[in-house]
Amino acid sequence: MARTEYEIVWKKGGWFEKGHFALIPKKSFSDKAGEALVMYIFILVILLLILSIVAVTSPIWIVIIGYQMVREKRYYAGLASLLAIGYFYIDINERWLTSFLFLGYNNSSGEFVNGLFGLKYLHYLEIINPVAAGLGIGYIIDSILVSKYGKKFDDNRITTPQALVYIAPMLLGFVFSNSVQFAKDTEYKPPIINEVVESVQDSEVIEIVKDTFPVQAIETQSQNEIDSANYVYNEQDKVQQALENTDLSKIPSQYEILNRVSKGKPDTWVVRDKDTKKYGIVNKQGKVVLPVEYDRQICCYSIDLLTHKRLLALVKNGKHGIIDINGNIVIDFKYVDLIYMNGGYASCKLSEDGKWGLIDMNGNLIVNFNYDYIMPPRALGYGIDGKSKGFSARKNNLWGYLDFDENILIDFNYTSFGDDFANELIRLDEIEK
Repeated sequence: MARTEYEIVWKKGGWFEKGHFALIPKKSFSDKAGEALVMYIFILVILLLILSIVAVTSPIWIVIIGYQMVREKRYYAGLASLLAIGYFYIDINERWLTSFLFLGYNNSSGEFVNGLFGLKYLHYLEIINPVAAGLGIGYIIDSILVSKYGKKFDDNRITTPQALVYIAPMLLGFVFSNSVQFAKDTEYKPPIINEVVESVQDSEVIEIVKDTFPVQAIETQSQNEIDSANYVYNEQDKVQQALENTDLSKIPSQYEILNRVSKGKPDTWVVRDKDTKKYGIVNKQGKVVLPVEYDRQICCYSIDLLTHKRLLALVKNGKHGIIDINGNIVIDFKYVDLIYMNGGYASCKLSEDGKWGLIDMNGNLIVNFNYDYIMPPRALGYGIDGKSKGFSARKNNLWGYLDFDENILIDFNYTSFGDDFANELIRLDEIEK
């Protein structure tokens, strides 16, 4: 048997026990090394967090340090603050540190993870950092004037010209932060519902009347994800501009470049094989991100506001399905038609002459294939807290509204998605409140 070594330690007293010496097993080297490693990792994580915060707030720290410098040397602090504000906006655009700290990001499973501090604090920095950079410009001007006029300008008196040297650039920085919108307003504004959904079977077009559905607040995490997705350095996401500014020479010539994937997969492009006419996604290095084997044009990865995953509805060999951001199959490619509108459910049918049913994002059948058509629930559509309480369906050429147990909430009395049906939805929503 291995011999156990002991050591004598002093145990501090408490409410019900006096302090005393105690004999306890002596820790081995491996135990101490393990504890030390955990401590070092913890300290390293804290240091990295502090350095990340310092990096995105660097304009502020630079002008604070610059204030301690002699006035002739503040020129350097001013230049450094301009470089720092440039980095700040590049970081927002590229989603480096700001993604982890504020904007949020998608993990390896495609699930959205909120930023450590939230978007609100990034908005504060969008005001404070430009103002700090403005003060840095004031440092540059002040250094030049002191160097040129010497004691005449540096006589320890605060004159109007001296005050304007600092105040005017700071005001310009404040105006810049408010007028140049590098980020969209994060107060979520639901889109006006005015869209068309097309059924592949009979090419029937169902128009949803503008402002039809009352829109409720969505879950905090969903709202944060939408805000993060909309948080862009340049709101103009034109394909032609992107083509002109990006080197895509490494993408094989067999592919026709169609458009950039604007959300979910940065620096990736939708392509079509010139021979097979199939669609897929490649990055600018020419690496295939999503196999070029799908039948229809690809848009972007939609944020499912119930599962918080980025999903993409596709058609492969004539069958519809859904994949996640990593290309994993979420909904099997076995449906002849499928409509998905980011609400956690998809309406679908298994055969050309079959009925429509409803599935969730795990592929579970929620509503049996009993209806002529089902409008898939929208997380931003009708329902309390942004979650649909049910779905609209057509049966015998009439529309009604049911819950997920197929209990009728609005009778099948309506020939279209007109104002009368919309008013019934609003009335039902008011009753639930």
